[in-house]
Amino acid sequence: MAKADGKVLISLDVQDNTKEPIDKMEARFKDIGKGAGDQLDDSMKSNATKAEETAKKASNVIEGKFKKPVTQDVKVDGKQAMSELKTITNETAKTR
Repeated sequence: MAKADGKVLISLDVQDNTKEPIDKMEARFKDIGKGAGDQLDDSMKSNATKAEETAKKASNVIEGKFKKPVTQDVKVDGKQAMSELKTITNETAKTR
């Protein structure tokens, strides 16, 4: 049997075979997700505007309700008031 003393170097030119598919993939993936947040941003702005309008309407309704003066007729029985006053005076005197 013969024995080999040398080395064989095999060089493959992978660059030529893979460059074009890689460039195509990079071009396709480059713009993926480019406008992904735009719709979310528009939706959030729209909802914020709607919430602000609703709050303004509620504020106007509440403000309108409180512009009207609140009135209440108070009827006091003089005898009952005097009795209560005496009770309070007596209780206060006991605590001194």
